[in-house]
Amino acid sequence: ERNTHKYHSRDKRKAPRQRYEPAYLAPDTANEIIEARGLLELWVGESLGDGSIDKDSLRAQGKSLLANQAELVGRSTITTYTVENSKEPVIVLKAVESYRAYGEMLLFYAMKTLVAYAANHDQVIDDLLGKRESHLSPWENVGGQLVRRDRVEALLQDLKEGSIKSWDEVHQRYSEWGDSYEEDTLSHALGVLSFLLGEKRPTGDLWKSLVDETKVLVQKIEQEIYHSKEKDHLNHFKYTTYRNEEERDAVLGNLKDDLLIKTVHKEMETFLDQLERVSFLRNSSSASGDRDLEK
Repeated sequence: ERNTHKYHSRDKRKAPRQRYEPAYLAPDTANEIIEARGLLELWVGESLGDGSIDKDSLRAQGKSLLANQAELVGRSTITTYTVENSKEPVIVLKAVESYRAYGEMLLFYAMKTLVAYAANHDQVIDDLLGKRESHLSPWENVGGQLVRRDRVEALLQDLKEGSIKSWDEVHQRYSEWGDSYEEDTLSHALGVLSFLLGEKRPTGDLWKSLVDETKVLVQKIEQEIYHSKEKDHLNHFKYTTYRNEEERDAVLGNLKDDLLIKTVHKEMETFLDQLERVSFLRNSSSASGDRDLEK
């Protein structure tokens, strides 16, 4: 969150020609997180599984262990030989905590993207789940602009074939990518949600559970940002460079007036409001939807 807002404040372009994505949770990073979770599943399976040589089997075993026997995984030594070019194993620390944190990041990304789209376009969640394409296609970072890989490959093919012959035409394609970014990101977020739920289609009850879990994550994010900024004020070694608290606050600013904390709080309040306003079904009045209906 801190880096996202730093980027916004430093982007001084007068006439932006590309739609940059400064958010740390976006389609490309979400894909990397999914890949990282897969590696953790594999390493746990290799360390605690049945010794199979089949990677899919080991990954499935690791996934089950991380989900159902977290305490066992936490007190076990998880190793891998695939991180370094060495005969010595690398010890993977905090596999359970990392796996859980990655899952929370994916849920927050998917829910924030889905709910924001529904709120901005007067849509209900069940319609988006049923009528929109869901995919986890690869994405590329093209100079700060995020684009589906198939779109980039199409541009490269057009350049090779000569159907695009000028920089203006290339820039026009970039502009078209920017126009389709919201729809493409929605499809990707739906794919992430499907991945997290194991292809299970959410009902009203499940959606309510996801909303409640997301609210907890919002509170957690705000707390972590506050604690991160608070460290600058409470660090003993940094404090020794100031004569008193007034001098420190004159340099670092007062936590109560911190711009980042205020900005993130405002954004999270907006998101929480969207969570409450967006309905699961068309005739429903809140995010909880109709608990008795399953589409």
